[in-house]
Amino acid sequence: MVRPFSFYLLFLFLLSFSATEKKLVLVASGETHAMLEACDCPNDPGGGFAKRASLVTMLRDSNNVILVDAGGFGGGGIYDSYTKGREGDSLRTMAAIRAMGYIKYDAVCIGDDDLQFGGQWLRKQAFYSGVPVISANCYTPDGRLLATPYVIVKKGKYSIGITAVTTQERVLATDDSIVVKPPIPAIRALWKELRGKSDLQIILAHLGETESRVLLDTFPDCALVVNGHRKSSTEEFITQQGQVMLQFGFQGKALSYAEIVEDSKGAAIGRAGWFDVGPNIPDDPVVSKLVALPDQGNAVKTKTVFDLYIMSLCQYGCAALKEFADFLVLFPAVDWHVWFIGTAHMDNTLSSLHGQAEIADELLWLSVQALYPEKWQEFLGRRASMGLEQTEAVARSMGLNLSKMKAWINKKGREELALHYTRSMRMGINASPTLLVNNAAFSQDITKNRLAKLMCGTAKGKPAYCDSLPECFSDADCKKIGKIGKCEGTKRTQAKCEYTDAVRFTLTVVFPDSALFHPEYGVIAGITDDFPGAVVDSVRASSERGRKLVSEYGPAFLPFFIFDKAVMNTPNYPTIETSLYSVKDGQLFKPGMVKPSYFHQRRLISKSCILYVDPVFPGAKDAIKAMQVPGLKGANIRIMPLVYAASDSAGSPAEEALRQEEALRWLVIMEKYPDKYSDYLKLFVRRKSVSYWFTDCGNLKINVDGFVKQVEANASRLSSYRKEIEGLGMKEPVEVLINNREVVSVKNQKELGEIVERAVK
Repeated sequence: MVRPFSFYLLFLFLLSFSATEKKLVLVASGETHAMLEACDCPNDPGGGFAKRASLVTMLRDSNNVILVDAGGFGGGGIYDSYTKGREGDSLRTMAAIRAMGYIKYDAVCIGDDDLQFGGQWLRKQAFYSGVPVISANCYTPDGRLLATPYVIVKKGKYSIGITAVTTQERVLATDDSIVVKPPIPAIRALWKELRGKSDLQIILAHLGETESRVLLDTFPDCALVVNGHRKSSTEEFITQQGQVMLQFGFQGKALSYAEIVEDSKGAAIGRAGWFDVGPNIPDDPVVSKLVALPDQGNAVKTKTVFDLYIMSLCQYGCAALKEFADFLVLFPAVDWHVWFIGTAHMDNTLSSLHGQAEIADELLWLSVQALYPEKWQEFLGRRASMGLEQTEAVARSMGLNLSKMKAWINKKGREELALHYTRSMRMGINASPTLLVNNAAFSQDITKNRLAKLMCGTAKGKPAYCDSLPECFSDADCKKIGKIGKCEGTKRTQAKCEYTDAVRFTLTVVFPDSALFHPEYGVIAGITDDFPGAVVDSVRASSERGRKLVSEYGPAFLPFFIFDKAVMNTPNYPTIETSLYSVKDGQLFKPGMVKPSYFHQRRLISKSCILYVDPVFPGAKDAIKAMQVPGLKGANIRIMPLVYAASDSAGSPAEEALRQEEALRWLVIMEKYPDKYSDYLKLFVRRKSVSYWFTDCGNLKINVDGFVKQVEANASRLSSYRKEIEGLGMKEPVEVLINNREVVSVKNQKELGEIVERAVK
């Protein structure tokens, strides 16, 4: 999670590096995922190669800079939020490589995502752009290294040796011709040579935090590891026995740094942290042009990619597979994969919804794919057509060698299945079947004809079969405003959409006209999509009619929705019936169906803002820091801990205990030491772990033993406080209460800043 950092503060921070003699600073990026331009969407604002280039230029003005990347710069991977299909993603990857070449990276690690367009393609693009990609464990089929195993970078008076390794974990389709060997033996093979040529050694590890930590243990004389392939940790850096492991802000929104200083051994790592690539950093004009996507280029030939996720003993998954296999016969040129859904546990055990029988069955499937790739598609079609648990029978009917298959399973099977399960877990897929088309979920029924219709609109040289497809397959394909669509036709090939007027009913929406935000818009959009005959009557709560409706129905919060009873005559009414209850001459949503937004009965406190934040939420520190900026001093702002109703807590028991303990500490300090509460939160933001609260108390000159007794004596306070939170309907980790009435869930840093600014100004 990237923290906000103003351009002015960044400038002051950079000045702290300045000295008569330039200092040596290593700056690292990673997991950019071809996010070419700055954005204010999914998480924090900022990022983008043009802003990165400006930041690096500023650093180089006063320092000797070694610039490295830990891999994951390519587009189209499972963490890519902006995928544009295979051709578009290859163009985005090329643009990222061009930008890295212009910025003059000293060393770039190859990530697993970066191999999906081909190892040779990647090496070629890097060569043309002047990007020094390195890898000690990626090999071509003929046994040669794909890239240089290490580089020696000379900056100032030091020679820095840099090597890199790529993860063997495969969770997406990469270049199968590239062999990724175990990373530790690969580094050992060159370590003595690297140490002999350099004053300080650095490993770029696209491995993930756990394996990167292992590198620190295995190579104790390695001063620094840059951890790529980051999955969960949000720390800028981690120290371990005098060594440092740098991390980075996701999607290029922060760069890690480590200062290289002189010590008794020659060179060592000094202070470390990260620079935010914030929205206030200016764009480098040259890089802005380099990342502008061309209309055409040396892209990988476009293919529509289908990824089908199933469980082998799921009848619905196998039914979808049968349709999918029939579709592949019609369109043999599409790029496709079948993946299994399950859980790969930390202790290396596997589990699946249908138990060990399903795991054994899926291992047989994978043995066919590995040993008989030319028969894989045929096998899928046959297996999907037969009953469940018929895999061995299918294999025998195809003349496959079961003994050979079982030998492969014993040697490699569980490792391969673990890759499938890991992929499904990281993608958050647990429903069988789930189909992704170019990394986007396919929301319709998975049938041969629906998939064919999808391809018939784009495929070149499309088969004659396309001419036999109907206009629609079901009523869901027929939508018009104010109309009910029906897919009609005496013959399948002649099915067309026919429309009739929808049943009209009035949906009365009473909304707070003094609110800053209007969540009712989203609810209205959902209702009118499912009920095209809905006539929306919006009523201001402050109007005479609005006051009358509020008095008549007595809602606990606004907005509230009144369906007139004509809704019961609509064809779709059964889909919403259990969500409604009758009151007077209308129907209302049952409690819990609509998130509370505006509590009109609470006392109005104008221009006030209370931030409620879950203390153990990874973004808690970012949210608190956003409320502590100088521009908000003097405003009516408070920060409160957020705890959940018992049924809403999704964390582990240990996490829930930490949340409650820290929340109670906040409440006690707020009440018993009000003049120290703000300083406590400032220390909380800097704290490496929630468990270091006692150190903060010591710094604030709060007697720890006495404080513990006060916390224990006020334990009951947490129960009543939890009820306050529950009454406000707060269930997200960061929520804001505006003017003591309006509750708003916060999605990202930029949104929080905008909400607070609107609330207090």
